[in-house]
Amino acid sequence: ETHQAQMNTEKVKETVDSNKSILVSHPNEFYQYTEEFNTDGIKLTVLGEDITEGNYIKFYPEMNYVDLPLEAIFEKLGGKFTWINSVSASLEINDKDYNYSAEHASMNLRGDDKHIDFRSDKYVESGHRKINGKYIIDNESLEMLLEHFGYEITVDFDTKTIEIK
Repeated sequence: ETHQAQMNTEKVKETVDSNKSILVSHPNEFYQYTEEFNTDGIKLTVLGEDITEGNYIKFYPEMNYVDLPLEAIFEKLGGKFTWINSVSASLEINDKDYNYSAEHASMNLRGDDKHIDFRSDKYVESGHRKINGKYIIDNESLEMLLEHFGYEITVDFDTKTIEIK
């Protein structure tokens, strides 16, 4: 085990013990956290329906991005994720089946080799994390993904509103 791996393992133990966050050190796993959140003053609408309540949404105005609930958004758009493991899923939407890779921030239509990339340059690690047991994506990565399906996202940092239509 390298010194860095030992440090990561110690950090995992420390954060698990403090119950503030859990950092998964395996390279094919997401960073996972348990975090309290407050959506007061925040509004997320998908196709005109407010889905704010119960969903993790967090604004980072200094970095000009927002953490958003990936699965809840796609569910309102008629999609469904079936997770194969912690980083790969099948996404069914618009009567099509996609291979979805959160690890590589890309997807492709099942049976087609053409990949659709949706990694934001602003978020260093990955636009994906798992917080409170739910997959989270940043607004820029989500925007790239939504464009493929003909949807658009508008984020207003002043009013803390997000609209997907």
